[in-house]
Amino acid sequence: MPTSNNFLNRANEYLIYLQGATNIQQAVYYNQKARQKKMLLFAFVVILFLIIGLTIYLAR
Repeated sequence: MPTSNNFLNRANEYLIYLQGATNIQQAVYYNQKARQKKMLLFAFVVILFLIIGLTIYLAR
């Protein structure tokens, strides 16, 4: 009986390890997506200001 208990403990530890690895992968993925969204938002704002500035400059 102790061997099956030891096996279950090791299996449990391995599953916890896999779950942790999955959580890290998810965190990395979400961080990458968040960084992409920030860059797109930044580019959008810069382009918007360029368009507004150019419009004001050419309207004179």
